[in-house]
Amino acid sequence: MSVNTEDDHCRSCNAVIVWAQTEMGKWMPVDALPNDAGNIMLVARPNSRTPLAVYLTKDQIAAFDGSLQRHRLHHSHFVTCPHRDKWRKP
Repeated sequence: MSVNTEDDHCRSCNAVIVWAQTEMGKWMPVDALPNDAGNIMLVARPNSRTPLAVYLTKDQIAAFDGSLQRHRLHHSHFVTCPHRDKWRKP
């Protein structure tokens, strides 16, 4: 999916993020830029501007056998934000 990098910025580190919903319906900040080591696939949903964030296991990523160029994986911003502890819930 093409990610709109104008969606939002992290209030702590100012990185460009995309707000997505997990399969459990929770909101999650995702780094807008793809990352070769990422494990989250952003999936466009009909009638929604908010993508679905799908976590992939290492086995699932390996099963794509190189076709992940189409899917471009991302990291949760909780992985990359230098101020992530400020936003974690106990």
